[in-house]
This record gives sequence, structure tokens and C-alpha cells, in this order.
Amino acid sequence: MLNLRKFNIRTRIFWLLLISLMIASIFIFQVSQRTMQSKLNQLMYGYIRINHENTESGIKFLIDEMKVLSVRILMNNSIYNTLEDSTLTKSDKQRQLTGIMDNMMIDKKAVGNIFIMTRDESVFSYQEGMRVNRPEQSDLDEIDRIETPVWGKIKHDVDGQAYLLLGQKFIYPNTGQNLGYLFVYLKERALHDLLKNAITVNGAYSFLVSEDSQILSFPEPDKVGTTIFEPNFVLSSTGDDFKVTTFQGHSVIMFGYELLARAQGLGMGWKVIHVISNEELLKDVKRINTYSLIQQILTIIFAIIIAFYVSKRIIKPIRKLSRKMDKFGKTDRLKVAESSEQDELWVLEKSFQDMVQRINELIGRINEEKDRQREMELIALQAQINPHFLYNTLDAISWIAKLNKQEDIEKMITSLANFFRTSLHKGEKYITVSDEVGIVKSYLEVEAMRFRDKFHIEYDIDEDIMGFRILKIILQPLVENAIKHGIRHKQGLGHLILKGYREEDALVFEIIDDGAGFQQQDDPIPSFPIKGKGYGIHNVDERIRLEYGKGYGVLIESVVGVGTKSIVRVRILK
Repeated sequence: MLNLRKFNIRTRIFWLLLISLMIASIFIFQVSQRTMQSKLNQLMYGYIRINHENTESGIKFLIDEMKVLSVRILMNNSIYNTLEDSTLTKSDKQRQLTGIMDNMMIDKKAVGNIFIMTRDESVFSYQEGMRVNRPEQSDLDEIDRIETPVWGKIKHDVDGQAYLLLGQKFIYPNTGQNLGYLFVYLKERALHDLLKNAITVNGAYSFLVSEDSQILSFPEPDKVGTTIFEPNFVLSSTGDDFKVTTFQGHSVIMFGYELLARAQGLGMGWKVIHVISNEELLKDVKRINTYSLIQQILTIIFAIIIAFYVSKRIIKPIRKLSRKMDKFGKTDRLKVAESSEQDELWVLEKSFQDMVQRINELIGRINEEKDRQREMELIALQAQINPHFLYNTLDAISWIAKLNKQEDIEKMITSLANFFRTSLHKGEKYITVSDEVGIVKSYLEVEAMRFRDKFHIEYDIDEDIMGFRILKIILQPLVENAIKHGIRHKQGLGHLILKGYREEDALVFEIIDDGAGFQQQDDPIPSFPIKGKGYGIHNVDERIRLEYGKGYGVLIESVVGVGTKSIVRVRILK
């Protein structure tokens, strides 16, 4: 671990400021850069999404145009009559069909050719001289299998131009008669004209693929009809994600959008792929990153200058104070010069002077405190010795009484010794309920010898609470109060009951006597003139409240001539 104490303060301050400034600047630049990158991504997503929606609308319009053309041909009575006229030769039917379709004002920029194949396998072409691949048997089988219009079959002409095939059964709607098959050839270049304007970023282009990854439209015509991607090639259909890959030898970013839901319902699982050159897209980002790097370098240089200057300004008054402190050690006097710049260091310097002036006073006080400490240690030692001396003395008296066969004296001394030994309990604050009851029993044994046949004691303590710890000497003062102020003033034998039980999270003790009782005032705890230095009832209540909190303490109920009940409530300690 690096030991900073081997460096001087100026070096530590310099590096602290420099590192802090560098971390702050790098953090700010990184956050700014990431924020900028996030904004650029959002703009890119938004730009591509808007252009895709425009492209999608154009493709939708073109698909609808092909569908409308197919419906117009299927519902044209003239075409139906021509195909069903057995008096016409095949060449005559071809001429009439060409004339009919010319009058239909077919958009030749989008439609390459139209083929009608009758049940007798006769084939009629709209543009008869156009040399384009005719529908094959597999196309017919596909239409028969699916029973719906078939899209996406790629056909080529002799010049290499590609066409997307739209084929369906030629069923005349008015009669439901099946005349054969109808094929409309959509020019791939018509789709390309829509896709080429989808993205105008340099190096960016769009193309169309089918659900089996066959290219339907591409900027390079020779790629149409081929399969560049694997069948499991997946791109996001929502545009919220992109794929960074290598395509045709260039690093690009690809976005994939499935075509409109309406086209998917017609079995056209087409997808538009937008390709953006990674280099072109990140050109501006790289330029911004370069500027950011230059700014960071300049910031670091500036931070070094600031750290050097600030550390020098901070350390100068500290060195001055250090020299004065050295002089004080030799001259025993420190003089603080008045300054217009009374900053923290000046205050420190003046405080040091005041501290030195108080040192001598403190040394004198420390010597006095040491003397007092010696006295307190002697007192504490005596406090430790006295209880042991008391126990030993009582034990000696007990043995003398036993040797002289003074059983009453022996019993009284033994009970008194047990009382003191349990009460002091090594100075601990808490004792068990069992020990607390033992204190009461030892006290009552002494009192029973003083007042023979004056009272009878009954214990009703639940066994399951005997092991709980409670505050020491809280029952004996109340028992003493019951004898001195209750039973003592009663004529005849008095009865005393000590009860203890658990009540939810509290321990409750009741001291009940049938003594003289007293007239209760507003205060539930009366003041009795207890002589000596024992614990008073108010003292017990105060100790319990301070120790256990609100809701715990002593409550006394008394009726003149009937007796008194003292209730002690304490919390169970965990």
C-alpha cells in the first residue's frame, strides 16, 4: 500500500487536485460523449423509421396496383369472351387480348408482362415479343396447393432483367368458371426505384428479401433471385435494434423491418433491409471524438497548471506557520502578525498561540487531577474491601452464635448476611427473579424474628418466570413498606402475599397485605416517613420508569382498615 506520508504536503495536495480535476473532466467528457452517441442513435433510428414508412407506403401502393390490375383482368367480359370463343384461332385470341389490355392503360413502368394459361395449356402473352421466362409447372402446382395468389417468384428475361411473379387461378367471378391461370410480372426495377430513395446517407442502400431469404430487389440486378443470407438470418422487425456485420466486404449496420401486416396476410413475408456504411455513419462521430480527445488533453494540461498554482498558494502559509512553530519551541513565545487576509490558516496560527498559553494551566490541573484520582482509587478500594469485611464479620458472628447454641441469633445473622450478599450482587444492576425473591425471604426472616407471630407470608410466584432478569431491589422496599406501615399497626396476626406472573411482554408482581391501610390521595404512590437510608417507594418507581420506560412502574391501591396492594410492572428483557 502506498505510504503518502513519505511525500511532502505540497506534493500530496498537487496530486490530489490533479487527480480530482482529471477524474471530473474525464467523467464529464465520457457522459457528454455517451449522451451524444445516444442522441445520434435516436436520430438515426428516427430517420430510418420515417424513410421506411415512406418506402413501405410506396410498396403498398404498388402491390395494390398489381391486385387491382389482376381483378380488372379477371372481371373483364371481353377477355372472358375471347378466351371462350372457339371460333377464334390462337393467334386471333392473342391479337384481341393484346388490344383489350392496351385499352386497360396498364402501367408498363411497373408491369413487365402478363401471361394467361388456359385449361388446354394454351399460353397468351400481353407483350408477345418479350422474351421472358414463362411460368413453370412448379408455379402452377404452387397456385393449386395454396389456393391464393402467389408472390415472390423471380423470373428473368434475355437481358437479365428480373421480375416478381404474381400468379393466381383465372376464375371468372360472374360464373365461378375456372379458365386457367393468370400471371402478372412485376418489374424488379419498379421496386428498386422505391427502395433507392429510402435512405440518402452516403454509402447507404435498401433491398427487399423474401421470408426464405431470397433477394427480391437489390441495387445490383445480378443479385436478384439469389440467396445471400442464411435462412436463419434475423434482424429486428421493430427497428429498435440493429446488426453490425460485414456485408460485401464492408463493415455495415443493418436494420430489418418486416413489410406491412396487410402484405403478410397475403402470404408475403417480405422484409426490407436497410444497409448503412459504418464508416460513413461514424465519420462525424469520429471527428467529434477527435475534438473531444484534444479537449481532454488541453483540460489535463490546464488541470496540471491549476494544481501546481493552487498547491503552491496553500502550502506557502503552512510553511510560514511551521517556521513560527519551530521558533516557539526555542523561544517559548509565538507572536502572530496581524494580517488583512485572516483566513483559516491565520486562525489556526492564532489558535495555536492560545493553545500554548493554556498548556501550563492544563499541566497544573492534570497534576491536581492525578492527586484526586489517587484518592478515588483508595475510596474505591475501600468500597471493595468493606462488603467483604461485612460478610466475613457476619459469618464470624454466626459461627460464635452456633458455638454458643444461640440458634435465633445464628439464624438472624445468616439471613442478614444472605440479604447483603444478594443485594450487592457484585455491583450488577440486574438479578434473576429467583435472586430478588431470595432477598425478600432473607429480609422477612430477620423481620419474623423481630416481630414474632406478627405476620404470615405466602409466596405465589410462577415457576416459569424465576429465570427472568429484573432490576435489583424493587420488591424488598415494598415488602418492607407493607410490614412497617400496614401489618405493624394491625391488631393480631397479619397476612402478606407476594405474587408474580407474566402478562404478555411484562412481568407483574403484587404485594398484598391486610394491614391498617391508608387514605389515598391523587398520587398513586404515597409518601411515608421511611427512616434510615433504605430505598423509598418513590425511588423504586423512578428507577423502574427510567430503566424500562413509559407504562412501567409502581401502582398502589389501599383501603383504610382493609389493606394495601402494591403492583410492580416491568418489561421482560430479551
